[in-house]
Amino acid sequence: MVADAIIAEHFGRSDVASLSTAEYERGVSSLLAAIANEVQEERRLMLWLAARRLGFAPPARATFEEPALRARAVSIEDAGL
Repeated sequence: MVADAIIAEHFGRSDVASLSTAEYERGVSSLLAAIANEVQEERRLMLWLAARRLGFAPPARATFEEPALRARAVSIEDAGL
């Protein structure tokens, strides 16, 4: 799954429950920075979905510029997924 690979890339492993607080915070910072700096909207969506899976994704309306991707992300937020 793409989200697992993204999580492992930013946290060092896909099992974030086993991380120390400092390791987890570094992973959160890394993933949020990647979302903010990603220029490709499709890739930003994948990063955002991984962060959402962990419960700390930034608001969709502030994250996406492309209308179709923004609408998709907002619908995911609204559905509570």
